[in-house]
Amino acid sequence: YLNKSEISQQYIPEIKACTGCAFGCHMATEVKEGKYKGQRSPFGHLLLANMIMNRLSIDLNSSVKLLKDCSDTGLCAMTFMSMADWLTRLYQQGKIPKDKYAIKFNRDFETYLDLIQMIVNRQGIGDILADGYFAASEEFGVDVIKDTEIRGIAKGSDPIYDARFTTLDPLRWTYITNPRPQHAGAHSIT
Repeated sequence: YLNKSEISQQYIPEIKACTGCAFGCHMATEVKEGKYKGQRSPFGHLLLANMIMNRLSIDLNSSVKLLKDCSDTGLCAMTFMSMADWLTRLYQQGKIPKDKYAIKFNRDFETYLDLIQMIVNRQGIGDILADGYFAASEEFGVDVIKDTEIRGIAKGSDPIYDARFTTLDPLRWTYITNPRPQHAGAHSIT
């Protein structure tokens, strides 16, 4: 795996900040070679690393393609990857009927790319997933709140950090009050 500085050098052509923000965590990531050359995603190293951490054995170019597709369709990439990983685990444990849906959940690029389109077009299992964790939890007869292998659900979302269980320092205060969920904060600066 590439470290943070290697990712910055090879994939991130520019770093911008939102108006009035000092962090500058908006990183335009671009594939510079290979099948997806020219694909750009507005996400940076944190989400690329999340793709890898979610047990996908894919290269960073493919990660950028997934991120771009999430961005282009309006899906939160962090939530999508977390949910896709959760569903794959449920499928492998036999909690999702293998013959009921037109998809076999594997931790691979093609499966997740198809899943994005199924959610966006509300086709098959994507129709359930488009309504979020609670709808999927009810459909598959599992309790997502009690699932200890998932990041955790707070206010119906799966935040990177749940600020309610930490000290109230300036960074946690930002997580609570910022209208942009899952803001990575100062540690996302490259």
